[in-house]
Amino acid sequence: MEDIKLRYADFSDIDFVVNAIVESLKSGTETVVYCKLFNIDIEQFKEIAKKMLSEDFEGHDFHLGSFLIAEVDGIPAGTCTAWVENCSGVPSSIIRANLLLEFIDGELLKDLHDKFNLMHQTHLNRDKNSLQIEFVYVDPKFRGKGIAPLIIEGHIQRLKKRFPDITKAQVIASKTNDNALKAYQKIGFETVIEKEVTDPEAIKLIPATKIVLMERAI
Repeated sequence: MEDIKLRYADFSDIDFVVNAIVESLKSGTETVVYCKLFNIDIEQFKEIAKKMLSEDFEGHDFHLGSFLIAEVDGIPAGTCTAWVENCSGVPSSIIRANLLLEFIDGELLKDLHDKFNLMHQTHLNRDKNSLQIEFVYVDPKFRGKGIAPLIIEGHIQRLKKRFPDITKAQVIASKTNDNALKAYQKIGFETVIEKEVTDPEAIKLIPATKIVLMERAI
């Protein structure tokens, strides 16, 4: 029987985590929203992601120390991150935006106003003081072993101990990613909001036109 262990990520995991972020953002497509926003390629985005992950700010999706790594017989097999929204008094979207502004070349920030207005059409609000799940990824070699649910439950158990007053977990997903949606449903998540993006210019920036917010009590 394979030995699966959970541990928090450290700097030795950064390449695995960055790859997980990229694959999660693609959501079964070849579209990475940050590449579309800033007109950069995957390798450029990976370098920016590494810099963001290296900053020690909790409460958002690009904090390296908030990723749980599932190891199978000592080999990283899957990961995802989790945090409690607004636990520091600052929304995760603001922390992420500030990090992006810090590490992206100023030339790449030109003419972003219209694109950010378009991206607002894809936005779903994360509830304050709710546990957020993001960037769920399992290496293809290890899929079908229940690793993703194991990591998510691990996050819930750990964060519930730190923040005993939280009562629900949320995850935002593309509706077209059937495998992910079914996996979330199996562990108790239900869709509470569904949003469809119809603006042709906004659709060019994202991997799917339908986005859902799912949640469960914890």
